[in-house]
Amino acid sequence: MDGVPYHGMWGPVTATLDWCEVNYQFSHYIAELANSFSNVITVGLALYGTLSILKKSLPMRYVVGFTVRRLL
Repeated sequence: MDGVPYHGMWGPVTATLDWCEVNYQFSHYIAELANSFSNVITVGLALYGTLSILKKSLPMRYVVGFTVRRLL
């Protein structure tokens, strides 16, 4: 990879600056492994919040809030 743009599953690396990790270092399918793991935690917590809201029959606006958070 040394200075040569690498073409992974999602296309070539086009960023002019990589802050914390090399793109596609561990897998052809995952550009940034640590970022992927941290996002799994965020999505999991949003899903847990949504399920808790549905279980407690709270207003739908809370479900919408957690759903939007899950999509960001």
